[in-house]
Amino acid sequence: MEANTLYTNFPEHRQVRRYRHLIKALLCSVVIHVLALVAMALILAPGLDTEAAVISRATWVAEHPYWWRLGWLPWQLTALSDLWVSAALLAYLWSVPGRPGFAYACFGMFWVIVAVIPDQCGEAVFVSHFVTLAKSTAEGDTALSTYLKVESWGLRVTGVWGAGAYVLMSMGWFMASLKSAGGVRMHRFFAVIALVTVGLFSLAAGLTWYATSHAQVEQGYPLFAYVYRLNALAFPLLLLVMMGMICVLAWGHYHRLPAVDTKRHRLGFPNEGRLLRYFSSYIAGLRDCLRWLPSPHLCSDISDVGIYPEVKQARFHTENGKDLSRAVLKVLKRYGYTTKKVIFTCKPLNKMI
Repeated sequence: MEANTLYTNFPEHRQVRRYRHLIKALLCSVVIHVLALVAMALILAPGLDTEAAVISRATWVAEHPYWWRLGWLPWQLTALSDLWVSAALLAYLWSVPGRPGFAYACFGMFWVIVAVIPDQCGEAVFVSHFVTLAKSTAEGDTALSTYLKVESWGLRVTGVWGAGAYVLMSMGWFMASLKSAGGVRMHRFFAVIALVTVGLFSLAAGLTWYATSHAQVEQGYPLFAYVYRLNALAFPLLLLVMMGMICVLAWGHYHRLPAVDTKRHRLGFPNEGRLLRYFSSYIAGLRDCLRWLPSPHLCSDISDVGIYPEVKQARFHTENGKDLSRAVLKVLKRYGYTTKKVIFTCKPLNKMI
């Protein structure tokens, strides 16, 4: 093997950097979705309780306008996080040789843009004009039917048109992740959970359309209680699937390394069975998530650091046609060690860079 063909399977520094950025975007999106679910349960629930009377919901929104607006803030951030993840996924797959799954990532990017428009329009109305309308309704100046009409419109554009486009976006995400990591057959468990999640969200969107189209002041929203139940199942599964995306993307990323390095990234256990061996191959993605979490007990104030790689018996390898010095320099360059502090030596000590 010639020296200039060594380590050709290593990913470029740009690919590694974009992979880390994608993991960070997914992890941040998971955290934001958790905050949005908490806000829905603890803040927005009284104003969206479709089993309560219309006047009760309007009165609560009128009396708690700041809490109402604050409760919608995490949901507005989820839209930004979805755009961030879609862009990061596109950038990463573009840098991967062969660009596996890039077409699915483009599909997801298109639908997240389509989803954000009605979703954010509906939420913008909820935090602005809707609050004024609630005050007017609570004071008796506006008919309950008018309030219900605007409320059902907001629920329809966010829970049907926006949610439907988000479902298509998530399908693009899932297929792009699977395609970049060997296909559906390599990750059946993830594919099944993703399919169930998409099905639950699709059913919830369909029921939301029916309920908002048949809403009445006296009867309220028919079947809307099932929408809450479906979302209560679908959103936790979505968080699980997003963590699964991290694991699947990590699996594909590290399996593009040479075989010897792939084994290093996979954690092994003594006498591990088939099930444990299956899950241990995905631990690399969870490990990459932990790198982004704050760890104060591991922090250091030392910033003047570098690396010190060394090649043993450089003369022996050179005499046998293997220029390891040049190969190591190429790897250092790929990982960005052109402006960072690095001391590279060859032994016997005839070179120092």
